[in-house]
Amino acid sequence: MTSTKDKVIQAAQELISRYGYNRTSMTDVAKQAGLSRQTVYAVFANKEDLFAETSYHVFHEHLNKTREGITHCTSLGDQLNIYFENMVVRPFIFLQNHPEAITLWNDADMNNHPAIAKLKNEHRQFLAELLVPYTKYIGASGQCPAHMADFIIMTCREMKCGKASSIEELRRLLDTLSASILALTSQGGAEAA
Repeated sequence: MTSTKDKVIQAAQELISRYGYNRTSMTDVAKQAGLSRQTVYAVFANKEDLFAETSYHVFHEHLNKTREGITHCTSLGDQLNIYFENMVVRPFIFLQNHPEAITLWNDADMNNHPAIAKLKNEHRQFLAELLVPYTKYIGASGQCPAHMADFIIMTCREMKCGKASSIEELRRLLDTLSASILALTSQGGAEAA
């Protein structure tokens, strides 16, 4: 059985995807979810809380697709391609269609929201764990998987939040980032086993 919170998040996700954050009201979400406004406000105190929790939910969908996709990969390059597709390209496309979301993503209060902080920690942990098998090579340059994960996440965030002007440019930048990561995680240019 779907919980009330899940219904509200699903409704918010559908409406925000269709109309954007600014044009989606709590009343719209309640109507879409088949609930009263009071019920929605009982679950989420305000629109910012709802957006943060919806962002966390969407992040988990992307992360789960990434986890599923990399299970059969035999190389870090293939894993990075799946990671970039789910965690960078898909959000980039959403942001191209809803540029007002970039303002929210850059908002200090939103970035300090507990749901967003949890999202960031889980993202960092996932990526650092992906890089752990390459610790020896990363360490040779004075880095560690956690710091490398931070660098990748911050670089990708800049790309998807406006530095890349098109999907083609984004893919070129991701190819360059991937080549850099692969060079850093290998010995003598041969990918680590």
